[in-house]
Amino acid sequence: MNRFLSTVLVTAVASVPFALPALALDTPADGYELSALAYPTSGSVATLSNGDFVVFDGSTIDRYDASGAFQQNLVTLGGFVFSSFLIVDPSETFVVAGESSNQEIFKVDLATGTTTPLTTLTFNYDAQFESANTIVVSAAAGGFGAPNEIHRVDTDTGATTLLATVPGPSGPVCVDAVGNVFYGTVDTNFPPPIGSTDVLRFAAASLTGAPVLDENDAIVAGSGFNGAGDLVCDPSTGDLYLAENDFVTGSNLIFRVGPTRATSEKLVDGTTFFTIGNLEFVGATGGAIFGPYQPDFGGTLRYTTTDFGSTNDRNRVRPARPEVALSGPGAIGSGPFSVNLTGAPAGGVAAFVFGAQGLYSPVELPYFFGGQPVLSGIDVGTVIVGPVVGTSGSGTASLAYFNNGTLGGSAVIQAICVDPVLGVVGSSTRAFL
Repeated sequence: MNRFLSTVLVTAVASVPFALPALALDTPADGYELSALAYPTSGSVATLSNGDFVVFDGSTIDRYDASGAFQQNLVTLGGFVFSSFLIVDPSETFVVAGESSNQEIFKVDLATGTTTPLTTLTFNYDAQFESANTIVVSAAAGGFGAPNEIHRVDTDTGATTLLATVPGPSGPVCVDAVGNVFYGTVDTNFPPPIGSTDVLRFAAASLTGAPVLDENDAIVAGSGFNGAGDLVCDPSTGDLYLAENDFVTGSNLIFRVGPTRATSEKLVDGTTFFTIGNLEFVGATGGAIFGPYQPDFGGTLRYTTTDFGSTNDRNRVRPARPEVALSGPGAIGSGPFSVNLTGAPAGGVAAFVFGAQGLYSPVELPYFFGGQPVLSGIDVGTVIVGPVVGTSGSGTASLAYFNNGTLGGSAVIQAICVDPVLGVVGSSTRAFL
């Protein structure tokens, strides 16, 4: 944009009262949207880049397309087992499955269904790929009462290396883009006491297996959570997302992990006494980030939720971008018209920006004004800064104008939105006059 717009935004941020509306239960946090995904069965799930997904329900491993239509039975087991995890390799040619009845870990070719046993790890619980041919597995391999173990498993040979031990039952594990391993601790008491879960980080360079690490070799990345159901990492930013299932209160939440639970961003507040799991993250594209009020290409977090009875759902969380629309006769001809903003931060402010429609680019570029990226395709040389107005308690704002009949095809309009706590959170969609 330009220096004047930057000055306007700084002034707007400074003028906002610092208050944030309370989140509603059973909904995504403000600035995010929640939508249902196909999930015709239940169990561990792994999603492919084209939207197809594979489900391990304990009896079969089946592939479905994004709409939930059955595509292929890959594996039918001889009897029912408890599925632990299902993960897809980076090349999307096979999946690795774990089960905690016979304690087996095996891989399945996604084209042929050919099944190859890899290893046996007692009470294997969670896993994630750390390279093209190795996975990191969380498993209580020593049995009940023994510390949980973190192993590296070679998906070509099945060779297993013990990397670390952590007290307590099995917890979730994930790996970031540079190979650091994160682990969510689980207290030995059930239900876990309030505030007993920490998220530990083991540095990649130390994960050699010699020596075997323990919790004293880890850095606490986040503390004070009420249980750990699953962990996933944004590979582009390193942000961690934790599914917290609290068996004391019945709450189930998804957090972006901060130094403490109190400083962590809550993304989803689930249905009481349901359990959230199967976290999967797809990174942002096009300069946006996975943050509130960003464009929907800012990233996707998928998860499942169940009551272990009649309800098994699979959902998608994405940023929810504010929207600008025109209304009134002047929007298409002569007469009065309104520029209407919806879905913006409540109690914040919006700076309306106008540009030449003929020079607008559908490929938006990111701009930064001390907060989250502002995406816009408006030509910077034609920017005119309009009014800066406060948003209502429902996140709306409106401007009134008059079209003398000569404005058609002349302008593109966008709003830059400021949150009372986070600062600049991004831009709205655009409207053409």
